[in-house]
Amino acid sequence: MKTKSLILASVLILSASLTLFASCKRATAASTNTSALPPQLMEAVTVTQKVAHPTIESIGKAKPHKDLLVSVEMSGKLVTTPFNVGDNVTKGQLLARVRTLGLWSQRSVARSNINLVNTSLKQSTRDLADIKALYQKGVVSKNNYDMAKLKVDTETAQLRSAKATYGQINDTIGGTSVIAPFSGEVAMKNYEEGTFVMTGTPLLRVVDLSSIKVTVGLTELDVSSFKSGDKVTVSAIAWPGKTWAGTIFSISPSADARSGLFPVEVLIANSADGGKVKGKTTARWMIREGMTMKVVFPRQEISGFFIPAQAVIERNGLKSVWKTSAPKGKRVLIGNNSSQLPVVGVKLVTVKLGQLFEGWYKIEGGLQSGDKVVTTGVSKLRSDSIIRVKRAKEFGSR
Repeated sequence: MKTKSLILASVLILSASLTLFASCKRATAASTNTSALPPQLMEAVTVTQKVAHPTIESIGKAKPHKDLLVSVEMSGKLVTTPFNVGDNVTKGQLLARVRTLGLWSQRSVARSNINLVNTSLKQSTRDLADIKALYQKGVVSKNNYDMAKLKVDTETAQLRSAKATYGQINDTIGGTSVIAPFSGEVAMKNYEEGTFVMTGTPLLRVVDLSSIKVTVGLTELDVSSFKSGDKVTVSAIAWPGKTWAGTIFSISPSADARSGLFPVEVLIANSADGGKVKGKTTARWMIREGMTMKVVFPRQEISGFFIPAQAVIERNGLKSVWKTSAPKGKRVLIGNNSSQLPVVGVKLVTVKLGQLFEGWYKIEGGLQSGDKVVTTGVSKLRSDSIIRVKRAKEFGSR
């Protein structure tokens, strides 16, 4: 019995020893595998002289440069509105007219009166010339001469009055109709024929979309950098990839009370999309009123060293970056790829930052040409870190 117990104890001790040995072997293998892992892979950018093309972007809405609310100067029944919304109109075409209430016949009478007075005045002028000649010879009295002269003066005044009456009637007739001052499209129609309308009532709205106006705002720091006539680039959200050349038309001297921005008007020439309607090619404008437009204002080029903002960290109130130091080991193969990456150390250096351009800082001090700056994983680095580096995206690349 005692012998069996000893044998059992020996078996248990042997089993425990084997288990412990296996665990140690696995731990040693794990430790060996961990130490065999290559240094962490990070990206770095090389500091070189670059040129920045800074811009200012602002959003606005498209509006027609020419916009007319059509109304008549005389009240009356609307007898003519030949156009509907979407119709094209040509400069000089009749847009609307109210009933004239005999004004045309009054104008005919006034015209006839002018002709009558004018004919009489011509005869009276000839008679005056004859009487004056006879008066100078002493054949007729001064009274006859004065009467002839008075008749000419009276009829001259009557002719001026007749012409004034005719002009007044013409103005009244003109107030009953509206002629298109420019070519465009009908954007709104409020009343149909037969409706009684009052003086100044908006009847139609005509817009000219061949030229588009976009109003955007610039800050007080930027507005002084531009002037009327400067060129800008305009794009529309509705037309990705399409741009238009624009010109600054005006810059307001007063800032908007609500936004604090200075309104800037930009003009662009619209273009047609060449669409087809019912098998016929038509010229439809690409930019319509109300479309969202982006205006890009170019600024003066700036040259210098640039690094991505993500590379910058703050330590003890100072702006710093991790700069790669001398190589710390051999180049390391990446998987099955034949390319090799260098293994390097890192060094924290303080930098002086300038302006920020689209996520890149201009460096005013602390770096020199040829330095390599780590751009990824910078928060994990320490002064004794060893890393592999690959080339990061360069400044200005997309």
